[in-house]
Amino acid sequence: MIFQQYDTSNDIEALEQITETGDDHQYSVRLRNAWIAFLNLLDINFNEGFSCPDCGGDNQPPETIICDGTTLSFQRRMWDWKEDENDREVLNLSASSFSDRVFIQDPSIRKLLQRYASNGELIRGKKFKKLKEEEKKKLFTGVQMVSTNLYSLLLEIEGDFSLHDIYRNLLLSLASPSPVCSSIRPKKEVQLILKAINEGAKIKENPKLMRSLHQEIPIIFEICEKSALCENVKNLLPELWTIAVQSFVDATEDSSNKEDVIHFDELSYFPSLEKYRNRGRFEKDKHLRQKDKEQYDICQKKYLGHPSLLPGIFTLFCPHGICYGFQVMESNESPNVPFTIMRSRFKKAPKHVIYDNACKLQDYCLNRDPCFFQHTEFYVDRLHWDNHTSCSISYNLSLYPQLSDINSQVNEQANAGLKRIKAQLSYMTANNFMNHCSLYLWYKNMKIKEQHDNIFDTV
Repeated sequence: MIFQQYDTSNDIEALEQITETGDDHQYSVRLRNAWIAFLNLLDINFNEGFSCPDCGGDNQPPETIICDGTTLSFQRRMWDWKEDENDREVLNLSASSFSDRVFIQDPSIRKLLQRYASNGELIRGKKFKKLKEEEKKKLFTGVQMVSTNLYSLLLEIEGDFSLHDIYRNLLLSLASPSPVCSSIRPKKEVQLILKAINEGAKIKENPKLMRSLHQEIPIIFEICEKSALCENVKNLLPELWTIAVQSFVDATEDSSNKEDVIHFDELSYFPSLEKYRNRGRFEKDKHLRQKDKEQYDICQKKYLGHPSLLPGIFTLFCPHGICYGFQVMESNESPNVPFTIMRSRFKKAPKHVIYDNACKLQDYCLNRDPCFFQHTEFYVDRLHWDNHTSCSISYNLSLYPQLSDINSQVNEQANAGLKRIKAQLSYMTANNFMNHCSLYLWYKNMKIKEQHDNIFDTV
């Protein structure tokens, strides 16, 4: 192998040093051409380099992915943009809408309940005004029309306001524009928990049930930790379950032809994750109007952009810090990018998705292919959680003890390293950009694997 005859570690380090010093005048066109020729001669097993042995190895996607975008990119003029002629068939796989998936459809009632739950205190960096008496009456009237069980719970809290803090996070989740299935996940484990509660199980006296409750429905576990679960909450849980499963009951599985998969994508690099299906075109592939965004009151991720460069690349990592590849973003980062990667390159959707815009990503997925993502759990990474002031608290990764060992910043940390070569790569051709970026990420992956092997060799 040619790669075995050359040690590329010094070349990678030199590439970083060029960027750091800014002294690129000494590097002639001749040397640059020699370097590119050298890259093309390297015989590297990228398939092995972009996969994690602890997550299944080659051609096996990880169950847990951590993903995000970074502004490393090249100039727009360096790419010949062509309209995608594939996937002209429009798919309509989702039978539910935004209003079917939330607990309270009326945005004005949701906002009143959010203010009632916050009680004038600072919640995730945002302070809400206390409700006036006339606003409280409007809230109670509106809630009574939605759920008699929630209405009864509010009356119980009014009778003993010390209960307010106990039920605050539950009320905030119900007041959010997030789908109910983000809090009450439609899975067998959750169904068994709800069945046990409905049958009158003594939760605090059952350590196994408490542990399951902590792992699966932390907002209910929090209540049980502080107080006995009241009848109103017990009666509310079946309502929540019904709404949670509704997104998937009438949904349609994708039956499109898998033989027409377009495998070649020059702006996408996932050597160990071959395309399993095309992204597809969906009925819901329409931009939300501004008034819809205001009505839904969803968390927003904003970007300033660059006048001449593409927005950046979107990277996908496993919890062990191995990068599985990257996608050049043609437009500003949106849920479409991770949705496309997962739907086209995963035969089965990931079990856990950790992303700084996970709340919006789940909505995006449910609007298009709910069956595929039915058993996927979405979480916001710990670094960005405080920026999420509108969505359900159930997206908070820190609430789940079984995921406490996951480094949710692994993507951010790796992207910080990519910035060291940003200045040099930004003005390359598309082909050179892809080659250099893939080599750099491969090298970083191999260093992580080497450290991993050294740890086990010393044990």
